[in-house]
Amino acid sequence: MSKYHLKCNFKEKLIEIDISRFFGGFLDKSFTPYFLQDSNEPLTGADLESNFDVLPVYMQVKVSEGLKTITKQPGSKRKNRSKLEDIREFRDTLNLDYADDYFLFFSLRKMAKNAIDFQHNILMSYTNTGFSHAFYVAPLSIDKKEYEKSLFNRNNYIHTSPFYFHRYELRDINWTSHFGFIPFLRNHISIIPHTKVNTHEHSYAYSKSGIDVTWHSPEYISNEPSRLSDTMGYIFQNFEQRKENINIKQLANRLREMPIMQKTDFNSDNPWEIVRTHGNILAKDYNIKQLIFLKQKK
Repeated sequence: MSKYHLKCNFKEKLIEIDISRFFGGFLDKSFTPYFLQDSNEPLTGADLESNFDVLPVYMQVKVSEGLKTITKQPGSKRKNRSKLEDIREFRDTLNLDYADDYFLFFSLRKMAKNAIDFQHNILMSYTNTGFSHAFYVAPLSIDKKEYEKSLFNRNNYIHTSPFYFHRYELRDINWTSHFGFIPFLRNHISIIPHTKVNTHEHSYAYSKSGIDVTWHSPEYISNEPSRLSDTMGYIFQNFEQRKENINIKQLANRLREMPIMQKTDFNSDNPWEIVRTHGNILAKDYNIKQLIFLKQKK
């Protein structure tokens, strides 16, 4: 490995499990984490359709890797040098990481054997739909011990779940800003895929503080905070403000029309089974996590 490339010492699956557990987590008095498991007997379709709004969120989990800045490790001029050198040089020309030893990045994944498209393009198909949100999620750290500190920080668990703040349940718009202060969420970046690709040879790069996102092409994407805490706060705030959200039956009808469902012979009129099957295909073929949040109607 090159002198400027810093590898992550933990796996994507660990991050995916931790994020899923976090959103369903609770603690006992000793602050030992326990986690809710997926139920094989969820609420009936009728209950969900009449009593709940649903919010689908699609996440592609990535591990972050590090690249030392040009000021810390001079670039190479070799003809066959790595494309990672281009990322370093581009960010150096923009003077984005002058105060840091290194910045973070992740690369896109190759198209899987049974896939109908690149993982990136599939994830992007769930953005700007009017009914769902989709983005990459990656830790703002490359060390397992540092990452786990944020998961087991007491401030993550002020009450029995991430959806409570002191005695207030996070059903009201005034309290959705609480997401912005949760250490675990603040320690992840979230990046919405912004353009389709015809090759996997692209990367997103970003600072250790979760800003200054770049795309290599190259392109400067944003200098706004892009942490998972910022994204989830925004998503739930909009979810609370919208007067017309979808129910489970409407979501199932939308998902049935998604491209990945066209290659399956699955046939059911049960909305929850449609959503479950859709999520299973995404997880198996594209390693994309489907999270369904429920909000009881007032």
